[in-house]
Order: sequence, then structure tokens, then C-alpha cells
Amino acid sequence: MRATASPGRCGGFSLLEVLVAFSVLAVTLGVLLQIFSSGLRRAQLAEEYSYAVLVAQSELSKVRTEGLPGIGTHVNTIDRRYRSRLQVALYEGPDGEEPAAAAPAVPLRPYQVTVEVIWGERERQRSVALTTVHLYGEVSG
Repeated sequence: MRATASPGRCGGFSLLEVLVAFSVLAVTLGVLLQIFSSGLRRAQLAEEYSYAVLVAQSELSKVRTEGLPGIGTHVNTIDRRYRSRLQVALYEGPDGEEPAAAAPAVPLRPYQVTVEVIWGERERQRSVALTTVHLYGEVSG
């Protein structure tokens, strides 16, 4: 025998249909939440890298304007989260030897200046390094 709905009664959704709809909605919202949180994490990481590059460029500019601080490693803490490590050494050419001076009368020598900016916890430590070569007179170590 077949049951028919009475003319005054409205049809609705069964409990099973409602549960399936909520399940689909929950899965879809979970996936969307993961996508957005992943995007936010990547945006924050990009911001951190941009700031680190800006700090490294600043440190190189400071060397250009104030001169070399001396051969060796110099550490500086910036903004409690970032540290910079400035390394100054005589430049060695690709073959590992110091390039010969083109004009021996000119008392300039090439120095390799590397700035590494480090941030993050020990487990997730990140860094950016910029290197350049400057010509200076004799620098003390």
C-alpha cells in the first residue's frame, strides 16, 4: 500500500537529507578554512622575508655610508625578533685567490661584505643573506 500526503500537509526534508546536507556543508567549510589559513600563513611569511631583506639592504647601505667596521663578524639585534650578522673579508676571486690590483698605485682592495638576517624560533629559524663587494683602502681587522 502506498501512503499519500494529505492535501493540507506540507512535505519537508527527512532527517537523513538534513544530516547529509550538514555533512557536505561542514566538509566544504573545513576545506575553505584550511585554504584561507594557509594563505594567511604564506602572506605572513612573505612579510617577514620582505622585512628581512629590507633590514639587510639597510645594513649594506650603512656600510656604504659609514665605511667598513673591520674584518670579521659583527652581530646586531634588530626589533627583538631579527638579528643581523655582518661579515667582512678580503674578496677572493673564483679561483680562490685575491684578484691582482689592476693599478698597483691605487691603494684599493676588494672586500666581500655579507649581511645575513636571521629570525624565528630555533626549530623554525629562517634567514636571508645579501652579499656585495666594495673597494676600500686598507681595513684593519
